[in-house]
Amino acid sequence: MPASSVPSIEDIRQKTAECLGRRPCIWQCRVAQAILERTRDVVCISGTGSGKTLTFWMPLLFRSGGIQVVITPLNILGTQTKVQLERLGISAIAIRGETATSENIEDIITLKYRVVAVSPEVALKHNGIFERVWRSHEFMSHLISVVWDEAHLIKAWASFRKELGEAYRLRNVLTTKVPYLLPSATLPDDVLNNVLDLTRIRKQDVHIVRRSNDRPNVYLTVRKLRHSLSSYKDLEFLAKEVRQARKSGRRIRKFVVFFDSIEESMSACEIFRLWLEGEDQCKVVWYNADNTTNFRENATEKFRGEGLIGLFCTDAFGMGVDIPDIEIVIQWRPTCDLNTLWQRFGRAARDPSKEALAVLLVDAKYFDEEKEAARKRVEKRREAAIARAERTESGKRARGDEGVQQEQQPGGSRKRARPEESRASRDSPRGESGGKDTRTVSKQASETSRLTEYETLRVSYRTGHQKLEANAGGGKKARRADDDGSNVALDMEMDCLVNAATRVFRCYRKPITAFYENDRLSKAISSFRERCPSLITYIIEADEERCMADTGRDCSRCSLPPSTVCCSLCTPSHPLFSMLASIDEPLDKPKASRTSQVDSKYTFNPRDIKLRDGLHALRRENTVRLFGLSHLDELGPGAVMSDEILKRIIDCARVYKLRDIEALYRETKWHRAHELGEAVLRLVHEVYPAPVPLAPVDAALSGREMLDAHQQSSSSKSGPSRIQRRCSACGAFGHIKTNVSCPRYTPRTPIQRAGKENATPSSAPARLTPLSDGSALQFSYGTPARAHAGGSFSPYDTLFGAESPSYRRTVMTAAEVQAMLIGKTINLISI
Repeated sequence: MPASSVPSIEDIRQKTAECLGRRPCIWQCRVAQAILERTRDVVCISGTGSGKTLTFWMPLLFRSGGIQVVITPLNILGTQTKVQLERLGISAIAIRGETATSENIEDIITLKYRVVAVSPEVALKHNGIFERVWRSHEFMSHLISVVWDEAHLIKAWASFRKELGEAYRLRNVLTTKVPYLLPSATLPDDVLNNVLDLTRIRKQDVHIVRRSNDRPNVYLTVRKLRHSLSSYKDLEFLAKEVRQARKSGRRIRKFVVFFDSIEESMSACEIFRLWLEGEDQCKVVWYNADNTTNFRENATEKFRGEGLIGLFCTDAFGMGVDIPDIEIVIQWRPTCDLNTLWQRFGRAARDPSKEALAVLLVDAKYFDEEKEAARKRVEKRREAAIARAERTESGKRARGDEGVQQEQQPGGSRKRARPEESRASRDSPRGESGGKDTRTVSKQASETSRLTEYETLRVSYRTGHQKLEANAGGGKKARRADDDGSNVALDMEMDCLVNAATRVFRCYRKPITAFYENDRLSKAISSFRERCPSLITYIIEADEERCMADTGRDCSRCSLPPSTVCCSLCTPSHPLFSMLASIDEPLDKPKASRTSQVDSKYTFNPRDIKLRDGLHALRRENTVRLFGLSHLDELGPGAVMSDEILKRIIDCARVYKLRDIEALYRETKWHRAHELGEAVLRLVHEVYPAPVPLAPVDAALSGREMLDAHQQSSSSKSGPSRIQRRCSACGAFGHIKTNVSCPRYTPRTPIQRAGKENATPSSAPARLTPLSDGSALQFSYGTPARAHAGGSFSPYDTLFGAESPSYRRTVMTAAEVQAMLIGKTINLISI
């Protein structure tokens, strides 16, 4: 558009107020002017909720039949755009996977819609259906600009969304020069440079409108996680706030809890519901990419109204979602960078007249005092290792000196480094403590003293990033983590935010202000500076060009309204901070009950299958009862009992570990164990009845009576069949011949028990005596020639002579010995 036809700021403000019902700020008018000029691409950096979206539609008012294409990475934003524009009388369509039909594409090409919101997967797909739109000359002649909504995501999500990483391809597809508009609240210099590279925008051809992204009406705090992560008890203060509000009749504050794991968001939501009462349990849901599109859209509308009070969500709910009255935003653990964190905190209090609380819950290991304790432990282990190594080397030197003294010629000498010298040289690198020029140190200190607090923070950010990159051995930051993300190294800006309470600046807002360089766009509020030096207001326009300069008042967007509250460090007495648990409150830490080690790798038998089917029917039934049939159809029964819990119940039931509800909770950690445990235990005990314990046996009973009692007890119990052992002496089942319950049990001699095969045997010969019924022979023995302490002799003690060495002795069974003795006796009788 020629410069002469570009509307003035006053014309833009007047027409926007007439057609869209909003009076734009001067900075919004400047963005619209830059787009209508069509000579340069435009970058718009402004805080969340400040009105960036309005700049998308303002150019439509000055181009008859003009079209805006908005590439949005979040489907919910496309739907929100369509609804908002239809209210203003502007035709719009949201194109994503399921709506990218030939019919809709044809309607777009024939100029049926003035705004097209499209996902990057559809807009940028190579040889995709949307290329018909890009190659349509009629459509391109009406296209005003291409808007890359939430532009920082082009870089942040390029690693796992292929089309965003190939954003540069669109420049090659477009048949004419079309300006880009890249709006975002979080575009620090390094992110901005990466985004410009990915979109093939030359820095000399870009017009940047930069404003502060601070949110003075969002009050910041950081809290240490004090309970186990799996219990989510650090979120219990929210449930307490809801219960108290419900009992007192006051309005319940809306809240959002952000997670970087879908599984964590679902688990936390399930546990959180148990802390609520009545209908409030159904007013808290999880919100993530695994939900259906219809569910997310319905949940957003309910949350905008009064149907929901809280969301446990990921980035699927977040950037650009226009809900003005969210009063509490919580980030669960520092698993994201500062850009993502500030975007999430930006969901709070989008209405400038409201105030909100933003809480970062952090693992204890990231705080300075915990890191110092860990460092001392590492240093102690290092010193112990050094001491051991020095003792080893000293021993080697002593042994070596003896050999050297024998080999040295008279008058010769050998110099050795002393241990003290070695340690000093090891601990003090070259150039330190004496080797370093003190003038260099004083010069650096002088330069540092001239920097402001914010500039000093930015220096630490840059040097910290360089150190992380050096540790990583390349250009990537060393954000290394385990599979569960538990060992992530924090970036310097996040580390300064987490540990602000123990740093010299002592403010949670200052690290953020320094990171986004908001201090360069600010001036201090003198009336509040003594209370909180970080309270600043932001004015980027000259006084004569401010939106409401004629009225003598400041615009709530151009000049953010000052606040007397900053963070929990600067103004700890604010009522919003009172809902948080006191950090000085004593913490009762009961020992966690340990689960049993049971076999989990086996083939299901019919009883296992029966129990599995019963548990599955139980969880489906209770899912319908608690959440409705639609929840079961869309999300399954995992909200009541996950597949992992179901499998664990079967594993433990097979080995009779689930005797009561406490055992069920201890073994499975199922959050509904106390609610549905009785029904589960009935199923378990029906399939795997508890084994009947053995009855106590009277010591006065004979061996046969003990055997009968044992067999009677064994026959009464049920459970998995087991092969019973058979006694080789009496032939009965349930014991072996060495068991005292055997009727033919014979105590072993001390020699047998000790295994002393070379002991001197008895010298008394055996005598053969017929039994009373004459049916068998019985052996009797005389007194041993040499008595053994502690017991009588076995008949087999006389089989070997003392003079016979053990390696010549033949081992014989009892039957063979008896047959041999009988044979020898018969031979003697016959002789």
